[in-house]
Amino acid sequence: MFLSWSIVRTETQTGNIDINMTVPSAGGGGGGGGGGGETYAPEIINIVSTTNFYQAVITWEVNFKYTDGINTTSIFYGKGDYVSSTAVIASGTKFSAILEGLETDTVYTFKIEATNKVSLKDEEYRSFKTEKAKILKSLTILAKPEKRDLKNGLNYSAEATLFFLDQTGAEIKFEDSFVLDASGTTTLINKEVTEGTAMVAMLKTDSHLAKRLNGINTTGETLILDFTENNSFYLLAGDMAGNLSALGSENIFAEFLQAARQDDFIDIMDVSTVVSKFNDDNQANERANLNGDYVVDAQDISMVLSNWKQKGNIWNN
Repeated sequence: MFLSWSIVRTETQTGNIDINMTVPSAGGGGGGGGGGGETYAPEIINIVSTTNFYQAVITWEVNFKYTDGINTTSIFYGKGDYVSSTAVIASGTKFSAILEGLETDTVYTFKIEATNKVSLKDEEYRSFKTEKAKILKSLTILAKPEKRDLKNGLNYSAEATLFFLDQTGAEIKFEDSFVLDASGTTTLINKEVTEGTAMVAMLKTDSHLAKRLNGINTTGETLILDFTENNSFYLLAGDMAGNLSALGSENIFAEFLQAARQDDFIDIMDVSTVVSKFNDDNQANERANLNGDYVVDAQDISMVLSNWKQKGNIWNN
């Protein structure tokens, strides 16, 4: 799942951990230093912190100014001091560290150090605040996927993923996958979500376009998300394939959609998916079986065509 963090409670490691490595230079002097015996200090740049309830991920880059020799970088953190450190993962001149076992709704400060082969050092100081967690004792999703059973006129269950985003829709704060109940009402119990008064909720199934709700308040003990329209279905069917390159890395759902081989847009690729499954055996669980009648046929194509060129709300984040 896109951007899904496995929140792991671990013991915080104490002491200073230095990562020694030979790192190619992003610029600056050569292996022997500058002319006339000059030396150059490293430079720490592009520091970014991303937080959840009990975890933070810190990324940064270092220009060590030298192409050979031993260079080190370390990160230290704590609540007002720097009593803890953690291992650093390196990729060229780019680095990351995962800080785990944190407290919710808490400000932490951190210090990044970098030392190059000539023992010159750079230090940068930053802070972050972990998310405030809220336990929803009851989270109810009202959603009826479009599945037009012409004989019985019923809706059916569907595999779905629910997201909560910040109020700008720029960062995923919560993600959970489950099966929507065929009745149209699905209740999840004791879900830990980010507390907020203007969150964004997004629901996406394995064959329907995404639906978005704005201004969601998660501060209470219960929450109802109504994705229906006039108590009828509001998850349009037909998203089963797509031009994944069209998503672009700027779409925060790109990884999730690519893993599901969807693009939240209904076009000829979705028609082709239905046609490729025409009249195969054992199609009860086939994604292209949009109306749930155990066979992929012209009725399923008609559902795709009825929603032709429709886009889901993932494109509107």
